[in-house]
Amino acid sequence: MTKALLADKKIQKLVDELCEIVRRRYPEVEFEVYEGYEPYGVYIHAYADIDDTVDMLHLVSDRMTEIIEDEGVIVGVIPLSKKEKQVRLIA
Repeated sequence: MTKALLADKKIQKLVDELCEIVRRRYPEVEFEVYEGYEPYGVYIHAYADIDDTVDMLHLVSDRMTEIIEDEGVIVGVIPLSKKEKQVRLIA
């Protein structure tokens, strides 16, 4: 499979929209965007200096559901603490 979703301008606009929603609340957030295959979609790892990632998920959950319903594609935000990013880099 190719990176077809990431190349799609409409998908990129949706990614940008979700990132902006998160950035408004967590200005220090760092993003990693990738195409995943189980299930197929675009995923955004959002790393911030937070211990409880549930609040971040609440910011975007309604919009992510709308995207699935309206566009038929998954564009998902996965909130993670920056501590988890550091662990990933070490591993």
